[in-house]
Amino acid sequence: MSTSSQTDDALERINIASLFVESIMYGWLLISFVFAMRYMILDESGMKMKRCVHWYLVVVALLLFSFATVDVCLGLVRVLRLDVHFPPTGVDTMLVIGIFIAIVIVDAVLVFRCWVVYLHSLKVICLPAALWLGTTATVIFYVYNTVALHVGTPVDTARLEHSLEAILSLTIVQNIVSTGLIAARIWRIDRESARFRTRRTQKSHLQMVIRIVIESGLLCTLSALCSFISFWSDKNAGYIASDAEIQLVSIAYNLIIIRTANQTSDEYAFPTSPSSGSGPALQLSIVRARDRTSGNFEAAPRDVISSFNDSEDNSTIKKQSTYV
Repeated sequence: MSTSSQTDDALERINIASLFVESIMYGWLLISFVFAMRYMILDESGMKMKRCVHWYLVVVALLLFSFATVDVCLGLVRVLRLDVHFPPTGVDTMLVIGIFIAIVIVDAVLVFRCWVVYLHSLKVICLPAALWLGTTATVIFYVYNTVALHVGTPVDTARLEHSLEAILSLTIVQNIVSTGLIAARIWRIDRESARFRTRRTQKSHLQMVIRIVIESGLLCTLSALCSFISFWSDKNAGYIASDAEIQLVSIAYNLIIIRTANQTSDEYAFPTSPSSGSGPALQLSIVRARDRTSGNFEAAPRDVISSFNDSEDNSTIKKQSTYV
């Protein structure tokens, strides 16, 4: 058997293995996507649309699901050898573009959530935003050179491989930094809100949110880490890991929405008067508590939870809000 034939057989086995793993992940993604769309668009009864739908969350979920679906379809095209109808290596180029665009979108959402949780503080998100900009610039460089290489333009393949390593490295660091900042912020808010808690449960809702954020961040980080190690040790295994990564990051996005959908702040009660520590208490959905040490305003439990999922229209609730 010739060397060319052996290479083709090895590549075919890799494509089949990649499609098998990706198809399993896509099944999980499909289920999580349906539930996420239900919580973002429909009310608690599941029969009517919410009065206020955060369409940017819906658009991101649709984009990620679309890229993941296209990735599976292109993988099927490779396995069935239907890519003869495409330009040479055109399918591989489209796969790379889809994977990296999905990574950039998920990282952008993570930076946005960090920005919201820190009450639009630009100082806090400087590092995560810089890492995201670096990832985006490197992705543009990698995609441009990959397309140029496939159309026959001379390209330094060593620089192309280094840019791939840079993308995965920046994504890993950015996920760790942003997830850590968000978790630290929510932990501080939970500690400051402990005296307003009406139900002394073992774990508060905000502690559950911290767990959800960390687990989802770990899922994205580990998927990028697996891709990095796979490409560094064996490029063939890297193709399988990268195809699975686009499914995993989409699943992580949906899981945050699903798992925080039922996390409410009804375990907190705040006094109605800023100067009184006693008297009737209101169950508030949106409250901002003054930080007694720095004079800044801290996000209340409902603000934190609503920054990760879609919530009902709170225009009437805002009228009940107070500073304590």
